[in-house]
Amino acid sequence: MGAGGDGTLPVWARDSEAVDAPATVYLGQYTWEDAEAIAGRLEAAGIGWWHKQAGALTRWLSAADWGVRLFVVEDRLGDARNIAAAVTGSNG
Repeated sequence: MGAGGDGTLPVWARDSEAVDAPATVYLGQYTWEDAEAIAGRLEAAGIGWWHKQAGALTRWLSAADWGVRLFVVEDRLGDARNIAAAVTGSNG
């Protein structure tokens, strides 16, 4: 997975080393399979993103920490929500 999961830099960081990281916002929490599909479509659309996955101990202690949390650049949140909805089949 991009944005650090496989050691690659997120889309916004690959273009220029001098660019400050843009503001990111929470997109949602997804299964690994959905997160992978969403991430691929985000990259294809040129939308910067990153992910967070809780460690094993945290997942064991908290049922709320399942799956992958995705974050996207703030100014493309609407586009990212549309992509996520298309992947997951949800409309909200």
